[in-house]
Amino acid sequence: MKKNVRIRYNKYKHIVNMHNQELFKSKILYFTIVISCIPALLFSSRLEINFNANWKFKRGDNSTYKNVVIDDTDWRIVSVPHDWSFEEGISKSGTQGQSGGYHDGGIGWYRKTFEMEANSKEKAIYIEFDGVYMNSEVWFNGHYLGKRPYGYISFRYEISKYVKEGQNTLAVRVDNSKEPSARWYHPCGIYARSE
Repeated sequence: MKKNVRIRYNKYKHIVNMHNQELFKSKILYFTIVISCIPALLFSSRLEINFNANWKFKRGDNSTYKNVVIDDTDWRIVSVPHDWSFEEGISKSGTQGQSGGYHDGGIGWYRKTFEMEANSKEKAIYIEFDGVYMNSEVWFNGHYLGKRPYGYISFRYEISKYVKEGQNTLAVRVDNSKEPSARWYHPCGIYARSE
């Protein structure tokens, strides 16, 4: 009789040991997951900064506008979204024609200067645009980042390697000179928010 009890005890002990091992493994797995998430929570959190205010804007084209240092005192201060075509209104000779409501196109430049801290160089930093119409080209601290043809697509550029402590400059050229470019009215400029 004791033998049967002992066997049952051993079986029970074996089940308890298996359960304890599984519990121990699951605690280790849980601990590993928590530990592996801590760096992601502490060091990789995403921070978005609203970049919509205090842009400088000028109609026309000049290759020096992409440079870091220029005299932009005669540029207007605008906030994005900004649509210079709508702002200027309609005219009988508007290059967008009848389907575009007789608005004009053309070329415009945007510039923004902002401060960055020294520790920013250790982070992955992007500039995102929700919409620029059209054929935009972007420079950051004098470095050409790229061209985005068309204008109804959001896009971003990584600027991490060009960030410097102190003042940084972003320049955006918007070329909407080939009109009409759509079958309906379309904006001209950084017509959606940027971050």
